[in-house]
Amino acid sequence: MIPRDSSSCSRGSGSDADGKAVQAADVHCRAMRRSDSSVSPTNGFTAQGFAADHRSLIVAQNSRRTQNERSPPTIWLWPEADPTGARKLAENFPMVGYRALPGGQWGISTDLIEPDLWVWNSGTGQRVQRLGIPLPVNSEPTPDGRWLVTRTRAEFAVWETGTWRQIAKWPAQPAEQGTSWLMISPDSRLLVTPANDGRLTLRALPSGVELIALPLPAAMPLSALRFSPDGKRLFVLPNTGHLFEWDLGEIRRELAKVGLDWESKSF
Repeated sequence: MIPRDSSSCSRGSGSDADGKAVQAADVHCRAMRRSDSSVSPTNGFTAQGFAADHRSLIVAQNSRRTQNERSPPTIWLWPEADPTGARKLAENFPMVGYRALPGGQWGISTDLIEPDLWVWNSGTGQRVQRLGIPLPVNSEPTPDGRWLVTRTRAEFAVWETGTWRQIAKWPAQPAEQGTSWLMISPDSRLLVTPANDGRLTLRALPSGVELIALPLPAAMPLSALRFSPDGKRLFVLPNTGHLFEWDLGEIRRELAKVGLDWESKSF
């Protein structure tokens, strides 16, 4: 359950430069107070995450009476985390999760028993289509909302949102088949995928063209994988507690000296 005590929420006055951050923090504080008595597994409501506006909540309502009962959840949008204005996003269909895509027009859901990725119209709450992926699938949208990257144990693929055309795909290498990470740069142009052998592959989007492999000192499970806000650095945090950083600008400058800069490759 979301904590009732909201004393830790710091409002602050803020300046023009950070006014948006203060406003976002204020919304999150209100969400904590509003949702306290509403979102809890004990009453059938569980928070799935924030909507595309980063202020509203996506909430699943489960009607299962027993742990093993398979009853599809109803997915709601709570504008500004307020359940009194709830709008239904999806219902009466098996799913293990629902995610809103950037822009707010589309949502996606997956299921483990009947694997595939389904696209929903967030405005009407209707299923639009399935992508025809026959295996359990992970996905990550690009920050600009133009593309959706999917991965299964067999392959990666890039889809164009709106038309839902598959525009690129490539096979998963044996060392990639046991991982699920997908990390996309803030400018939506780069994709990083780690492998079990300690290698991180950097690819161009939306083509999927491999640009470079970045090796860790040894194979190690990851706790976090992030780009810097400007996309110029890549940070990797293994569960060993170490932190590894790549300066992608410096890598490109060194590659350019031997004619292998990324811009020389077709995106």
